Amino acid sequence: MWLILVKDLRRNLRNGFFLVMGIITPLVLAFVFNLVFGGVTSGRLDVPVGYLDEDRSEASARLGDLLDGLDDEGLLEVTRLERGTDPAEALGDRDLTAVVEVPAGFGAAAGGAEPPVIGVVGEDDAPTSVGIVRAVVEGFARESDRERIGAAAAAALDVAPPPPATRPAVALVDRDAEERLDAGAQIAAAMASLFLFIISLLGVNSLLDERRDGTLARLLAAPIPRSSVIVAKILVSVVLGVASVMVLVLAMALVLGADWGAPLGVVALVVALSVTAAALTLLVAGSARTPEAAASLQSSLAVVLAVLGGGLVPLPDGGLVGLLSRLTPHRWFYEGLRSLAGDAPWTAALPAVAALAGFTLVLGAPGLVLARRRLAP
Repeated sequence: MWLILVKDLRRNLRNGFFLVMGIITPLVLAFVFNLVFGGVTSGRLDVPVGYLDEDRSEASARLGDLLDGLDDEGLLEVTRLERGTDPAEALGDRDLTAVVEVPAGFGAAAGGAEPPVIGVVGEDDAPTSVGIVRAVVEGFARESDRERIGAAAAAALDVAPPPPATRPAVALVDRDAEERLDAGAQIAAAMASLFLFIISLLGVNSLLDERRDGTLARLLAAPIPRSSVIVAKILVSVVLGVASVMVLVLAMALVLGADWGAPLGVVALVVALSVTAAALTLLVAGSARTPEAAASLQSSLAVVLAVLGGGLVPLPDGGLVGLLSRLTPHRWFYEGLRSLAGDAPWTAALPAVAALAGFTLVLGAPGLVLARRRLAP
């Protein structure tokens, strides 16, 4: 069994397919997708907003500080505009989505009987981003209005007015931050799980190749158990799959700083998914008559499972789509990685590992029976 394992590993490392499909392609796609979508998946919006302060009062400075704080949090990308700038022209000239304008006299009106006015000008083709800016400004306006009413009431009652609020009018709290997978890790996990189920062909599918070429008959004629041949092919798929995913995991962590969580939990998930992929490949190879048919079916299943798993396209948790998603090993692989987010211990991944072990038993048991029957000479 070990001789067959070493022989097949050497052959696969020499033919270049593993290097291209198992290492280079997943790495390149992960880096490209991280470059394009990394900001979106990490929760950063960076809506380009212009701030035009015509008043330069303490009240307008507080609004500017609020916008700058949201800039630091990744919600807005604030550009300070000079006095006299036309807000409508600034939208096109500065490539802005919205402009927040504080007119002259805003600070004086903040302490009077009439509410002050803040203007928001936005692009018509970006209603969602403009709505976010309006919500921020409205939150600040409500806070200012409460202070204005409180000051007016204090003056009427001849008491000291309440101190102005020291906290921002709008506070953003990411309640899912501890349960969300790092952006780079999420993209890499999707690429790894997709190509892992293709790479697993290199081990188990070689049974069909050797049957066609006549070398399988020679192996079975040797004084070795038939199960040793099958187990060796399965181990080839598992070893190549683990190597492919771990290279991607280490590259994303070292180059892009992706946070995967507890290393031992990540390794357990990678090994469990690789074994599941080998079990599926064994079932496909045992059902197919030719290596080409097995490769075609396995590639199609790899794409379908990756999509249903929710790694390539976010899917809802409820309904039929959510049910189908949970019937894929990819979904449990992602769930396991998400459970390791933050400071979670490696044992947090054990439920997902157990689910992947269940997939392995369901797929591997009939696959082993078919392999013993169909792959005999």
